[in-house]
Amino acid sequence: MRLTIYLLFILIPALFYAQIEENVWRKSLTPVQLNADFDLLVSALADVHPAIYQYTTKEELAITETAIRQQFTEPKSSMEFHILVRQYIEEIKCGHTMARPNQEWYESQAQNPSRIPLEIYLINNTIYVKHIYQEGKIDLIGAEILSIDGRTAEQILKDMYAIQERDGLEEAFRNSKVERIFKTYHHFLYGAKLSHVMEYNYKGGLGTIELVSGSFDIMPAKEFQDSTLYDLQVKSSGASFYLYGESKIPVLDLNTFYRKDFKQFYKSMFKKLAQSKSENLVIDLRGNGGGFFPHGAMLLKYLMKEKFTFDFYRNPEKPKKNEYLIMPFPNKMTKLVFSTIPDSDKNDLNRNYQIRYKIKKKNHFDGKVIVLTDGATFSMGSLVAAKLKYNRDATIIGIETGGTEEGSNAVLTGQLSLPNSGIRVVVPNYHFNHKVNGQNNGRGLLPDVRVDYSVSERMADIDKEMMEIQKIILSNGKN
Repeated sequence: MRLTIYLLFILIPALFYAQIEENVWRKSLTPVQLNADFDLLVSALADVHPAIYQYTTKEELAITETAIRQQFTEPKSSMEFHILVRQYIEEIKCGHTMARPNQEWYESQAQNPSRIPLEIYLINNTIYVKHIYQEGKIDLIGAEILSIDGRTAEQILKDMYAIQERDGLEEAFRNSKVERIFKTYHHFLYGAKLSHVMEYNYKGGLGTIELVSGSFDIMPAKEFQDSTLYDLQVKSSGASFYLYGESKIPVLDLNTFYRKDFKQFYKSMFKKLAQSKSENLVIDLRGNGGGFFPHGAMLLKYLMKEKFTFDFYRNPEKPKKNEYLIMPFPNKMTKLVFSTIPDSDKNDLNRNYQIRYKIKKKNHFDGKVIVLTDGATFSMGSLVAAKLKYNRDATIIGIETGGTEEGSNAVLTGQLSLPNSGIRVVVPNYHFNHKVNGQNNGRGLLPDVRVDYSVSERMADIDKEMMEIQKIILSNGKN
C-alpha cells in the first residue's frame, strides 16, 4: 500500500509535467506553417526595421536565414521555433528587437510554474550561485556551477548567448540579461523538468545537488535601508534623489525614465540641489533600461551647457500594410506628430527627424557631473550617458553601457504576431542617433574609470562605484 502511494506521489506530478510539455512545448507546427511564419518575420523586419544591416550585412543575414530554413524539413514545436526566431534576431544585433513565446506558454507558467530554482552571478563567462530557492542550500552561495543536467556551464552560456538580443557587438547588456533571467532562458532552451542535477565547485570541493522545480518567491528588489548612508530628499516613480554618506554627496538614482511625475520631480530635485550649493552631482544609471524619451530630455535640460537635439530616422519608404504588425494607438498618434517634423537631412536617403531643446535657466546645474553605468544601462539610459560624456564633460564610472555609443533602435515600436506559432516580436520603427563624437564600432559607451567585481565582492553587496566617487570628490576637496 505504501509503495502504491509513493508511486502515485512520484508519477502524478511527472505525468502532469509531461502534459505541460505536450500542450506547450510539443505542439507541432508543420514545415509549411514554419516557413509561413518565418517568411512573415523576415519580410516585416526588412520592411520596417530602421537599421537591420547596421552590424550584419544583408548577405550574412541571408546565410543565417538559409541555415534556419534548412531545419524546417520536419515538424517543430512552437517553443523550438521560438528559439530559432531568437537566433535569427540575435544576428541583427538590435537590443530592441525581441521575441516572446506564445500566450499559451505564459498562461501555463502562471498556472504551473516549473522553472529551475536558481539565481546566478555571471562574471567573466563563469556562472556562480547567487541564491537557491530551496531549503538547506544557502551555504552554496558563491559556488561555481560546472554543469546542469549534464550540460556544461560553457554550453549553457553558449546556448543562451545565441538567443539573447543585444545592441551591436557589446557583451555587457547580453551578460546582464542572461544573469537576470537565467531561470527563464533555461526553461526556454531545455524545457520543464521536475528537478535538475547541478554539479558545482565550492571552495575547492566538488559536489552534486538536486534542484527541485516549482513555485517560489522571487528575491525582493534592493531598497534603501540605511538612513545614515542614504539621506533621501525627493522620491518619485523609478527615481530617487538622496545625499550619500558623511560627505553628503548628491546622488540622482534613476532606475528608469518613467512616464509619470518626472517634471515635478526634477523641479523639486534641482531646487534642493541648488540650495545645497554642491559642486558635484552623481547620476546613477546602473540598471536603467530606458523609457520615455521626453523624460530623458527633461533631465538634460537641467544639465546641458547649451541647446541640444534628439535625432532619429526611419526607412525612407512607407512600410507595407501588414495585418500582423500592430502599433498601439498612442504610438500611432506620436508617429503622426512626427510626420509634421521637417526632414532634417534631405541629403540622406533615410527620413530624418530632429527635436530641439532649450536648457532650463532656473536651478540649472553647472557643476561636475559623474555618471554610473553598467551593462543594463540601455536605450534612453545610454543616450543620456553619451550626451553627458561628450557634451557635458561628465566622468563615466562603471562598465560599458548596454546600449551602443552611436545610438539604438526604438523610439516607437510595434508588435508582430506570427499567426501559426503565436510568437510575438517587438519591431522598432526608428533609429536614435546620439550625435556624439564617439565611434560607431558597435561598442557601448566605455567608462573613464572601469570598475569590475569579483564574486566575493558581489556576494558582499558592496558598492565599489560609490567608493570610487568618494575618492574622486575627497581628492578634489569639494562636494
